[in-house]
Amino acid sequence: MTCAHELGHLLLHKDALTKRDYLVEMEIFDITDQRELEANQFAANILIDDEELLALLREGYDVVQIASMLNVNVNMLMVKFLTMNKSGYDFNVPFEPKAAFMGTIEDRADSI
Repeated sequence: MTCAHELGHLLLHKDALTKRDYLVEMEIFDITDQRELEANQFAANILIDDEELLALLREGYDVVQIASMLNVNVNMLMVKFLTMNKSGYDFNVPFEPKAAFMGTIEDRADSI
């Protein structure tokens, strides 16, 4: 997830990056910052396939099960739902992702 997030920065924000930014993020994973939110959305879109997610939802799995099955943090899954809602879907998102979840990720996919 971190690699996908950082790739998002490189592709989306390369004009705003300095040499120092390549080594240290000043606003580490704070989704209240627009660039961090965009990088998280980019990562969610790379890591979570729309069709695979929709198939798991149709099969009746809950968000924690889906996060575990897709091997992503449940907060990243919430970012994906919110991103898909902007594209016309109407998912009832059970909670807002924690603002700093990328900075405190545990190994478990279902960690909230």
